[in-house]
Amino acid sequence: MDIVSYFSSLAKNNGDALLGVKAALLKFFWDKGFYFDVKKHLEAIFDEFTLNNMISIWAGRDVSILSEEPLFLDDDARELFGSILSSRALNMSAEKGSVIGRIYGESIPSSEKKEKGVVYTPEDICEYMTQIIAEGVKDTDRLFDPACGCGIFLEAFYDCLMARACVMESGEYVAAVHRRIIEENIFGADTSPQATAISKIILALRYHECVISDNIVCRDSLLSLGEELNGTFDFVVTNPPYVGHKQIKSAYRRKIAERYPSVYKDKADLSYCFFALAERLLKDGGRLVFVTGRYFAQSRFAEGLRKFIIDNFTVDEAVDFYGLRPFKTAGVDPMIISMTKGGSKGTFNAVKYDREMPFDLRTMRSSAFGITMNNSDLSADGFNFLSDTERLATERIVKKSPLSLADTVEFFQGVITGCDKAFVADSTSMLYFGCIDECGRKWIKSRDVQPDGIEFRGQYVLYTNGVDDIESLPQTLSKISVYKETLLKRRECIEGTRKWYELQWPRRRELFDEAKLVFPYKNDRSLFVYDEAGFYFSADVYGMRANEQFRGLLDLRKLALLLNSPVYDAYFKTFAKKLGGALYEYYPNTVKKMMIPPVEVINSFDSVEDVEAYFRE
Repeated sequence: MDIVSYFSSLAKNNGDALLGVKAALLKFFWDKGFYFDVKKHLEAIFDEFTLNNMISIWAGRDVSILSEEPLFLDDDARELFGSILSSRALNMSAEKGSVIGRIYGESIPSSEKKEKGVVYTPEDICEYMTQIIAEGVKDTDRLFDPACGCGIFLEAFYDCLMARACVMESGEYVAAVHRRIIEENIFGADTSPQATAISKIILALRYHECVISDNIVCRDSLLSLGEELNGTFDFVVTNPPYVGHKQIKSAYRRKIAERYPSVYKDKADLSYCFFALAERLLKDGGRLVFVTGRYFAQSRFAEGLRKFIIDNFTVDEAVDFYGLRPFKTAGVDPMIISMTKGGSKGTFNAVKYDREMPFDLRTMRSSAFGITMNNSDLSADGFNFLSDTERLATERIVKKSPLSLADTVEFFQGVITGCDKAFVADSTSMLYFGCIDECGRKWIKSRDVQPDGIEFRGQYVLYTNGVDDIESLPQTLSKISVYKETLLKRRECIEGTRKWYELQWPRRRELFDEAKLVFPYKNDRSLFVYDEAGFYFSADVYGMRANEQFRGLLDLRKLALLLNSPVYDAYFKTFAKKLGGALYEYYPNTVKKMMIPPVEVINSFDSVEDVEAYFRE
């Protein structure tokens, strides 16, 4: 029977995330047999079924690690827990204390995890990061985890130090080292009181003598750590919370921006601040080891963070999961990065996930898997881990491409209606023939942009902007008036910048009516499609047309041939923002960075072979 699943289900079924933890901890004590005589104290535990009571019995003194309401188990509950204690299928005699943390992680409602950006670290990632920590660790080294959760990295560091200090020593010596590590070497913080309490317990469980850490605190590390900790740690290791700008309250965002102005601005992720915090906490020569969202490597809102890293750290190692999502419960694209504060600025090893090659974190560091790069190759414009082949191919393109897309075209986003139900009409229904005749424009979404052209599915957007009197469009008025109450609640209508019957963000008509290239904002390959049929499109599609300088000079069909070629598809992906699976992000701020040949060269291309031949010369 899967222990984690059983106890987390127990918690979920009772609506109490801690119930599974307490049941598992009691079973852990029972099966191990050497912490204290559980059978002797079972009635006292059932009479007050709390973590404090259980730990106090083990410690032989009053211990308070969590504010928790007393829970008296009735006869049915006692019978259930009695059956759990006697179950051989749930045997925990071979488990480490970290199983308690995994049970708690599985017991937290998914809505709460999403709100707080909580993502618990898979074991193979923890093992890989532990390998990095274990290299050259000293008995006196101190580690801090500023978002410690249930203490998976704290426990890993404990094991590194204990393995170094104790091999064949006596129990008395081991007890002294156990106490010293917990009291002097390991520090952590988390905003969850339950998680910090579990961290304390998991560390204490590493030995039968109960030592509860005072160095693991319930606190917001980004705002509440004292200056006395500056420059005092040899390691800062964490899996920071994954919280985007939309999930952060404005008052908190202002405080963070004031505290971390070099890395946090605009639409930056909260995790960026943990890099700056780590730099402050580390000694010179100290190590940062993070598993964090990989978007900081290419996001334009992370340019400040990348500059901060270049200015303050030497990258020692990086593992870019590059679309592989190892976190079971979150759509997170991670990267493991190890850096030294200051450092020599020499070479580092980078690994980028490749679907065609084996990717086993547990053996990777011993298999010479990856590419060697120089810290000097890193740029604030983006951290791109390129092989020699990729780098040379990119250099060939840039050498023969004096222009950028930003020099030659203008980009525009599709229409935001504010209520598709009101403004999108389907021509397959006779009900909408009238309003389509009045103001309908052919309407497509990203799924309709196909390699062989645009697939029109008979939908139209009712382009009502610029109409002075909606009464002049009676069929359209009949359709959209059903949604008038909803439309009036749009911000622009409340502020008086849009009439209730108008599209929320209509863009300029000529952008859609004239010849253009359209492309979906995310895709697994470059897909730029020529359109001269005047399609309008939703906000998941972008358009581009020649700017004023190159209008009439640049053949958009030939530009599409270039951009869709395998050569340019591979080129773009060397610096594009990678999403989950095989997807890449095609936002204009990245697309416009592509360098392109002179216009007369582009206009001369008739085939993909022409493109390849040009860059081979």
